[in-house]
Amino acid sequence: MHKPRRAATPAPVRTAATAVAALTVTAAALTCVAARPCRAQLGTARILRPRQQTTGKQPQLSHLTIGPALFFGVDNASGTVRTVGSTVLAYERGLSVGRATDAAAQFGGFLYSQGDSYFFQVQGKYYPSRSIGGQISYQRGKDGGDAFTAFGLYNLSSSTRDPQAKVPWDVQVGLGGLFPTDDQPKAFSAFLQLSVGLSRNLTLDTSYWGVYPNSDSSINRVLVGVGYNF
Repeated sequence: MHKPRRAATPAPVRTAATAVAALTVTAAALTCVAARPCRAQLGTARILRPRQQTTGKQPQLSHLTIGPALFFGVDNASGTVRTVGSTVLAYERGLSVGRATDAAAQFGGFLYSQGDSYFFQVQGKYYPSRSIGGQISYQRGKDGGDAFTAFGLYNLSSSTRDPQAKVPWDVQVGLGGLFPTDDQPKAFSAFLQLSVGLSRNLTLDTSYWGVYPNSDSSINRVLVGVGYNF
């Protein structure tokens, strides 16, 4: 009896995997020269919905992402670019929110460190529908930088837009604000996240996060990582 031939890996998946490897090397080579904590929005764009499950399969309610992050900003006073490269670990867990089949909730956060410095965020998300939601979070670093963030969320997913897609994907857009607890000014903030399925359990997770303005510079963050659903 012949074993079925394994399907070839789609070109977009091969390209994405190559990009992850290249950016890992690039980010690892960077050093932190930024004086202030490097804030970010990292994790999965996927809504971890307990009621979204396939017959015969258990729902995957947890998502773990690990990967390199590149943090950069242009100092408006001197015109210099400040950068930091770091390894990031992010986790999110889906929660049951009762009988409302379209509603979903998630909690989680992320942690990154470089040398003896670190920064973390804890967050909660709530989606009253399949595309609209909200997020609040708390951030803190080794040297302070305590702040709260609040975002309105908008999600697009192949599960609703193109259920027959060979490569599943999820996009999440967040618009909101950064609210430091110290004397730093409040600022507008936005992020864009993309998760692309590599297999049933693996995803390619990317995100961009920005604060405008943030004291003397506009701060930008880019993450590329591999996620695991379980």
